Amino acid sequence: MFSTWQRWGDIIVDCGRELDTPKQLLAGKMLYRDVRYWYGPAAPYVNALLYRVLGVRVGVLVASGVATAAAISWLTYCIVRLLADRFAAAAAAVAVLYINAFPQCYVANIFNFVLPYAYPATYGTLATMASVYFLLRHVLTGRPAPFLISCSFLAIAALCKLEVLFAVGMTHLLFVVMWVGISRRAALYHLWGYLAALTIPVAVYAWFFAHTGRALLTDNLLLSSNVTTGSFVMRHSGLADPTAALGQMAWSAAGIGVCLALIAFLAWAESKWQSGRVPAASTRFLSILAGVGAAALCGVISFLLGPPRIFRALPLVLVVTAVIAAARVITRRRHAAQEMVLLTLTVFALASGARILLRYGAEHYGFYLMLPGAVALAVIWCRALPTVAGRGAPTRSAGICGAVTMLLVAMSHAQTTRKTAEIAYGPGEPPRVRTAQGTMVCRRDYVGSVDEAIRFMSTLPATTKVVVLPEGSAITFLAGLTNALGMHTFLPLDFSGSYDEPAIIARLAAADPDYILFSPRSAEEYGKQGLGLDYGLQLMEWVQDHYILVKELRTRYNAVCILGKPVPTLPASAQGQ
Repeated sequence: MFSTWQRWGDIIVDCGRELDTPKQLLAGKMLYRDVRYWYGPAAPYVNALLYRVLGVRVGVLVASGVATAAAISWLTYCIVRLLADRFAAAAAAVAVLYINAFPQCYVANIFNFVLPYAYPATYGTLATMASVYFLLRHVLTGRPAPFLISCSFLAIAALCKLEVLFAVGMTHLLFVVMWVGISRRAALYHLWGYLAALTIPVAVYAWFFAHTGRALLTDNLLLSSNVTTGSFVMRHSGLADPTAALGQMAWSAAGIGVCLALIAFLAWAESKWQSGRVPAASTRFLSILAGVGAAALCGVISFLLGPPRIFRALPLVLVVTAVIAAARVITRRRHAAQEMVLLTLTVFALASGARILLRYGAEHYGFYLMLPGAVALAVIWCRALPTVAGRGAPTRSAGICGAVTMLLVAMSHAQTTRKTAEIAYGPGEPPRVRTAQGTMVCRRDYVGSVDEAIRFMSTLPATTKVVVLPEGSAITFLAGLTNALGMHTFLPLDFSGSYDEPAIIARLAAADPDYILFSPRSAEEYGKQGLGLDYGLQLMEWVQDHYILVKELRTRYNAVCILGKPVPTLPASAQGQ
């Protein structure tokens, strides 16, 4: 956490959209009609409300992100505590802060819970975690109130992001089939809860559809299904290079397998020591000695594998755990409710990681998609496996060993974060851009170009209309200027639907921005070279025909070209006067 403190976000990549969208909504524009947005409406409207109450500043959303991370950590503690002891729950809560909430695995520090690439991902994760927690409470207690609260968070998740909705939706489907269906515990409030959870998001999206028409789907929510994102999805799911992905999964399986075997052996041995044949003092000594040794060895394995490869084989562990737990629920053994809790948690983790199945880890989208997997692993390491290996009685030293192992995995992620932060910002205190709208860290390769562009633009009136190509609207936000369009990126996937290239040019001409900023950016992850190179050629030609170079800020690593309208030339007769 300390390695990333106040080093969140990226001025060029993604964050500008999250900062500027609620600002435009606050100015009276409508999402999906006036402002293009890929995700559900909950996050931008919540952030717009925060802007209205606290002011339009970067720090407002940063504070919201920190609060989200804290709430996620608390929910992690609560979920693990349902099945394990306090030490295991605390270890899991600390671990997700390092592994998921505050990591930095890429130079662009946008995959965190504080200033992320998309607030719908982090708010949605919070909603799904809360929904699953209260669903588990309902399974254990049978009371209707937790279930109804769970359904309310299910509705919120439906207004955030598709991946989180899929995860929590599959979890509730499992509950309906396994608990309500097989166990025959159906009640009328189950029907009313799910009816409300369905009605609320349907009503919200119907309202937007009434104002935007098909553009709600074709130009906004379903844009991610566009074929231009195929290479991007394949790359980050591991399907682009399945051989390499399966190789990493094999190494991870070996590492996790050894850790699980050590914890299982420790639990088995401790159950033998506690059988009464060994004195109590000797039992405690042997348990402590074996636990320290096993935890140390597991820690060495986690550091050798390193993040994020340590988690690659976690889906295999989750599948095995889910099958065993499902069999126990169906056979209605003594602790069916607790087995149902474990089954629900593992299915939630599997559904959350469906998009990164062959690249399971905390990097990129995994920072929020694998968070339920980290929670499930904590339960498996600290409670489920020690209980099974200990022949029904949880063994304390094995549980502590699992918790310590979780903390050591977190430390390996912290080490990676420190190294990545040094690469991104250099040693010592990182450079920052400070304006009246807030402070953001400035990557080392942005110094001399992006930061200077913000300083220059900050001298202009607040009504100045600006567009940044192909992305980087955080420049406009930090400078306190106005985004002339309801678009924040001009990447290959943006040129689709009613936003094809001629339509974008028409929108740009109608908006008539005072300045256009161009900062070259590789589009390799989308299968293209860059704007003006192999896509958006007509757009760049239009810009060159209508704007002239005002200022060029170029360094060894980056460049920003500030283009303005040409000064009108007076007729010769007027000049003579």
